[in-house]
Amino acid sequence: TFNGELTYIEDAYALVDGIFLLASPVERLEAAVESIKEGNDTPMSRGNGFLRASELSEGPDVRFMIQINDLLAPVKTKLANLEGGGSAMAMMGMTPGSFWNALGLDALQSYWMDFNLVEDGAVMYSGLNYTEKKGLLSLLAYTEGPLPEAGFVPEDAVMASVAGFSLSELFRQFEIMLSQASPNLGQMMNLQLLNLQSKIGVDLRAGLLNNFGDQSIAFSVLGDSPDGEQALRNMA
Repeated sequence: TFNGELTYIEDAYALVDGIFLLASPVERLEAAVESIKEGNDTPMSRGNGFLRASELSEGPDVRFMIQINDLLAPVKTKLANLEGGGSAMAMMGMTPGSFWNALGLDALQSYWMDFNLVEDGAVMYSGLNYTEKKGLLSLLAYTEGPLPEAGFVPEDAVMASVAGFSLSELFRQFEIMLSQASPNLGQMMNLQLLNLQSKIGVDLRAGLLNNFGDQSIAFSVLGDSPDGEQALRNMA
């Protein structure tokens, strides 16, 4: 039952040419069966995203793939059909078009994840295919060059990561994205930073946001880890 009412979930399954299908509702299953029997002129396995994934990760045991551009197509249509351009957007000086373009969603193509079973565990590879690094993708401000050394990470850390990543570049790209969505948003952010500067006497943009390094190291330890506590004291 759901909200006091008796509710049924309709699932259907089929086995076609060695392929097991599970879908809901039945109409969707029937469409999948027909597609398998009749063939597909443009299968995912011949798409640029799948071929690119195959170049980067050869022979996975299992591959998952999502065609992001296909998922976003109806979202773009719905956004473009908003009455009056969306009242909330209009109040901030945005239009559906400027919002979409600022996010750069047209550049997203597909996401893939490969798994390989090895003798003592599993290895995973994943990737994001895109045509241009803009909008949300520009916030992935990774840098080139060797990764930072992390000799202070304790042996009993349950998780650790090192990355070449520029927080200052992320902030700069975020400002650009806001201004592309609406000039009003960029001005509002500048006013907020100036307001904070007048209150605390510190220019956050020059003193902090534009002054981060381009390397980051993070690790996690359990609460009773003596090695982790010592590592934190060494960092201090």
